[in-house]
Amino acid sequence: MIDMKVLNKKISFYIPSVFTALNLLLGFFALLINEPLAGCLLILAGAGMDVLDGAAARLFNSRSETGKQLDSLADMVTFGVAPAFLYYHYVLPAGWISIAATGMLPAGAAIRLARFNVSTNQKNIFRGLPSPASGLFFAAFPLFEGFFSLPSFILLMLPVIAALLMNSNFPMFSAKTLKYGLQENIPALIFIVISAGIFIFLIAFREIPAEQGILVSIPLMVVVYLLVSLLLGKKIRKLEDMA
Repeated sequence: MIDMKVLNKKISFYIPSVFTALNLLLGFFALLINEPLAGCLLILAGAGMDVLDGAAARLFNSRSETGKQLDSLADMVTFGVAPAFLYYHYVLPAGWISIAATGMLPAGAAIRLARFNVSTNQKNIFRGLPSPASGLFFAAFPLFEGFFSLPSFILLMLPVIAALLMNSNFPMFSAKTLKYGLQENIPALIFIVISAGIFIFLIAFREIPAEQGILVSIPLMVVVYLLVSLLLGKKIRKLEDMA
């Protein structure tokens, strides 16, 4: 006779890993399809799976070392390799310099994820730019470039800057602080207000369709996330050791 309690426990243990596997597959599909809009949407969906696997692990109390390592492997594909692939093919000119520049993204993401896995001080905040934020920035950049053009030199430097930021020690606010009060979430509130303003500006004054405006605004939102985190770093740092 099947023990339903044991069966349910086993099922709940694997649910987070299902979301993690979906995250990895969505990043893989973004590589296979090789189309900027579809790729961006798939990587955005992968970010959603990344949120859900953590939520499921907390809900079912099924965190494990295997799950943590699997999550990093999935993030490496979806937020490291796939965005670099799209950025190289649809933003940068072909050539070895562009290949070397975009190679900084998966390399930087791999080092960042390895550091995160052994870190003990990122319970409430992030140290350095999270790999999903970097991945979304570069996944959406081909769409952003359709409306805003930047010099080639800056485009080549962006992956290098992102790799350095991912492996920096700058305190960055996290959604993990939502369990606290309003005072602790001021950085997140400022980010939301400014991001909403950017979205409204794009559709109202740049005449970008609303469905595209969300994706086009992602690189700008990541920049806002960085600036808010850097400007309010002292306040964010205080959240690091909160219970």
